[in-house]
Amino acid sequence: MASESSMLSPAALEQLVESGAVDTVIVAFTDMQGRLVGKRMSAGLFIEEVAAHGAECCSYLLAVDVDMNTVSGYAMSSWDTGYGDMVMRPDLSTLRLLPWLPNTALVIADLGWADGGEVAVAPRAILRRQLDRLGKVNPLALEEFEALTERHNFLATQLEDLRKTRRDLLTVVKEVDDRVQEVFASAYADTAREFEHLFSRLFPGGQGNLVLTEPDDMLATGIEIEARPPGKKVKRLSLLSGGERSLTAIAYLFAIFKARPSPFYVLDEVEAALDDTNLRRLLALFEQLRARSQILIITHQKPTMEVADALYGVTMQGDGITAVISQRMRGQQVEQLVSSSS
Repeated sequence: MASESSMLSPAALEQLVESGAVDTVIVAFTDMQGRLVGKRMSAGLFIEEVAAHGAECCSYLLAVDVDMNTVSGYAMSSWDTGYGDMVMRPDLSTLRLLPWLPNTALVIADLGWADGGEVAVAPRAILRRQLDRLGKVNPLALEEFEALTERHNFLATQLEDLRKTRRDLLTVVKEVDDRVQEVFASAYADTAREFEHLFSRLFPGGQGNLVLTEPDDMLATGIEIEARPPGKKVKRLSLLSGGERSLTAIAYLFAIFKARPSPFYVLDEVEAALDDTNLRRLLALFEQLRARSQILIITHQKPTMEVADALYGVTMQGDGITAVISQRMRGQQVEQLVSSSS
């Protein structure tokens, strides 16, 4: 049932109509079959005409069912004679606002014949029972609906922002992936070319290659090294000797250095597993790199120390006392050592 705060008097309705708060009135009644009927009209017309004099109805329509069959107990009048032969008279004590419809009021009306006779059914009682079945009406339903609508619009906006951000991020990720593939493909091609050249220098008569494990997917591919020293048919690194594996790794490392040069390199005992012959070949590669880069090598190999421009070492001259010593090598001596090793 509606709350008492929603009930209206005719005077209060007039004030609401003048202020624009109410512009529609629904006149509710039941027809001769007990069907709930509502007639919507302007609030001004209701105040001026219907509230005082009622409104005409047509028994031709109210006394038939949906198949246009006459309701039992009522004579079927023609359209001409039946139009306007009934009157619905609003009960102004039932006037109220409708919380779920903006700017709308509701009033319950009784049906009667135009000549003053009573209709056989009791429309008011039927209508009240139907209204009772609706249960309690929430007078704050409109405000709650507006709050939920505002919340829904806010969340919808946030969701659209998230979707736009996701699209932007996916675009950036694709651009980065494309750039990574381009840079990697270029670096791999240069490194593979340099590796083949350096491997043939470190292993005269041998053959070395770099192979992509997944050439169709540059973002997930790996790199395999195929190394075949002279006089051997094997290509797998696991079947090579320790010195051969070490020299193959050095060839791959120096191929990266030559493909993408850097001004400074730090090497930690990379020649530890090499014999004298292979060490001399490696020192020749050092000589090529030193022309455009600085190289810091941590080593215990005497031939490597002999070709250095400067030596730095740590020694213990007394009990528990260490000292750092340095020695700059003569340029002429370095040239002689390098020429003899090559």
